[in-house]
Amino acid sequence: MGGSDRSRHQVNSKWKDLQKKCNAFNDIYNRKMNSVASGRSEVDVLQSSLSEYRGTINQKGFPHQQAWEWLKDNAKWAFVAKVGEDSPPPSSKRTKTSSSNAYTSSSDPQYPPGFSP
Repeated sequence: MGGSDRSRHQVNSKWKDLQKKCNAFNDIYNRKMNSVASGRSEVDVLQSSLSEYRGTINQKGFPHQQAWEWLKDNAKWAFVAKVGEDSPPPSSKRTKTSSSNAYTSSSDPQYPPGFSP
């Protein structure tokens, strides 16, 4: 990004670390969103999630909040509402092509969303 001379391996290595930490934080955040008390805002849930991450996973805190803010709206990380609540329809990661009966993937988990080598 921005004219960086990083190799594919360097980008992939950085993404794996970021993905692992974002997944762990997102699990905490989504669990808290599913059990949010009436009157609490998303900001309250975010602060509570950051605090739990600091207490259970990394005492230094969650280092990738800015990246998570961008990733959380992606289908993989998006909040899923409880059963019975309004939620967007589920999306399929694989679709069958009619001509070859093969499957195509709508995302490549090896790379972050929006990144293509």
